[in-house]
Amino acid sequence: MSHMFHAADEQAVLRRVATLVARGTSPTTLFGAVTSASGGVLRAEATALVRFERDRTAAVVGTWAKAGSGGVAFPLASRWPTDEGSIAGQVRRTGASAWVTDYESETGAEPEWAHAHGIRSSVASPIVVTEQLWGALMAFSSVPLADPLDAEEHLLAFSDLVAVAIANAERNAQLAASRARVIAAADETRRRIEHDLHAAQQRLISLALEVRVAESRLPPDERSHLEQWSRIAHGLTDLTEELREIARGVHPAILDRGGLAPAIRAVTRRAGVPVKLSMRVPEQLPQNVKVAAYYVVSEAVANAVKHAHASVIEVDLDVLGGDLRLAVRDDGAGGADAGRGSGLTGLSDRVEAADGRMEVASPADGGTTVLVTIPLPSP
Repeated sequence: MSHMFHAADEQAVLRRVATLVARGTSPTTLFGAVTSASGGVLRAEATALVRFERDRTAAVVGTWAKAGSGGVAFPLASRWPTDEGSIAGQVRRTGASAWVTDYESETGAEPEWAHAHGIRSSVASPIVVTEQLWGALMAFSSVPLADPLDAEEHLLAFSDLVAVAIANAERNAQLAASRARVIAAADETRRRIEHDLHAAQQRLISLALEVRVAESRLPPDERSHLEQWSRIAHGLTDLTEELREIARGVHPAILDRGGLAPAIRAVTRRAGVPVKLSMRVPEQLPQNVKVAAYYVVSEAVANAVKHAHASVIEVDLDVLGGDLRLAVRDDGAGGADAGRGSGLTGLSDRVEAADGRMEVASPADGGTTVLVTIPLPSP
């Protein structure tokens, strides 16, 4: 294995990989980029990125082979034993970099693979994430390893970038899971409050009926009190309506009883402006997806009426390519900014907690468009 890249070229390669890390590129894409880049820098025949599993194997999560080298590449997702003759096994046992200067005298699954493909030497660097050994980045060459320390140094730069990327991905996953738990807990609290408010509504309705009955039974000599009794009955009825509106805002009971489509129809009927509604969605959807879509429509419609003074709103809901696609458009004043602490910020958090994304386009005097995409689980 010989290092033939100029230092400036190597730094350019590392910068490209570091840019992928900073952008939060998916692990699959990043692992492929790292194995390809490190293989090029070290002039290796093949490289592999492995994750150490509990069953003492090393799972291949990234792999690369030099063009024209035949079937040298480790199969993606394959598992290899971390036995005595394995360079991955050396890393797993010691937690440090390892190398094989010549496979001629080695035995085991990895040396057998090396003998079959003309591989003479290898070097591996550990990948440590939050102080835990996660896996290893390995490079294999068709020539004996001349300078193990030099090869180790160049490989280490790539393994450090992988460690940063994995740590970032795990941290983001933990944050997303935490946010999803918080939202789910808030939704459950909303549901309980709505249930309690509904019970209070029923009690108020019952009291209003009792007042009406008592009013009708007033003796003739007490008819002067009819106006007061009537005011009490009307007051109870008005209070019931107010509670109904509060309960609807806290948690849409119709969403649980009837599903997403009826709940959105109810929102659009209350809008006060014409709403062009198009919905093509299955009845069965995950609860977090239904709730997220409902609140996006509810908030976007309310904003269009109250703040943008729109004269018409369009709501388009569909399932395409395994994703729920939602678009809410209005012809209002525009100028909505999801980053200024508005209700749109909370909606974005809710959508992202469902692994979705939300985009808002709202030029001044150009109306507002809210686009939401949420992936649906495979059937």
